Amino acid sequence: MTDVLPRPPADEAAPAPGDRRPAGGRRRRALVAGAVVATAAIVALTAAVVASPGARHTAEAPADDKGFSLLMNGHRHAMGPDMPLDAATQRRLDAQLAVTRRLAEQYPTVAVAEAAGFHRYGAFTPGLGTHYVDPDHTSGVTGAMDRDELLHPVLIFDGSEPDSPLAGFMYISFTADASVPQPEGFAGPNDHWHYHDSVCLRTRADGAIDAPFGADADVTPAMCTTVGGTWMGLTNYMVHVWTAPGYANRYGVFHEQNPHLDCPDGTYYQIPWREMGSRDTTCRSG
Repeated sequence: MTDVLPRPPADEAAPAPGDRRPAGGRRRRALVAGAVVATAAIVALTAAVVASPGARHTAEAPADDKGFSLLMNGHRHAMGPDMPLDAATQRRLDAQLAVTRRLAEQYPTVAVAEAAGFHRYGAFTPGLGTHYVDPDHTSGVTGAMDRDELLHPVLIFDGSEPDSPLAGFMYISFTADASVPQPEGFAGPNDHWHYHDSVCLRTRADGAIDAPFGADADVTPAMCTTVGGTWMGLTNYMVHVWTAPGYANRYGVFHEQNPHLDCPDGTYYQIPWREMGSRDTTCRSG
């Protein structure tokens, strides 16, 4: 597992006060392209988050939302309604999102993605789906989103069965400037980047990756060692993009969770994070 998930160097600079950017993003100028791609594949898993009483989440769910408001996805700035864009910025954003939509034709199902070399990273999580990564395909974002970066995201599917459809994408930050906590990314201010902490990763024989305790819970390195995993303190920033056909997100194209990605019983309730183990789903049902 150490060759899959390298720990941050011991001499990595500590985050400045108020800067919770992952330590692994401190010295990106020194990384070669291959290392960037490998790291991108690693941190993709951490989007599979298990919300539970043991995790850092205290929001109360309205009685009629079937648990959607209980979902969490790492640490981020507070999100409000999308800000309006001027015409030029909107045109740039529309062009960027149009590139992502072409990938929906290229990877319509899990079976097609796996045939192309993608592996599952983490369990299906309501609101977040199942993330699939190909280390040779996924690249990191270093500034303003360019075409090559747009064409090489993490893929998000609505399930992990061969016929599960593509639901969206995730892009990962590798900013080179240590003073910038996240990349410029997509045009405009509405792309909501987030990161995770306390992640334990364990490789399966088939190349897939499990997160035995989810992420963002009180998981220690010792707990991770007991299940044969490798612990990551902080991840890089990442963002979701919901542009796949049939999965337009009513909360916004960059919103953290997508209500289309529910459990088999139509709810969003999850098992406790300590029970995750090697399950393929965090749903309480199914």
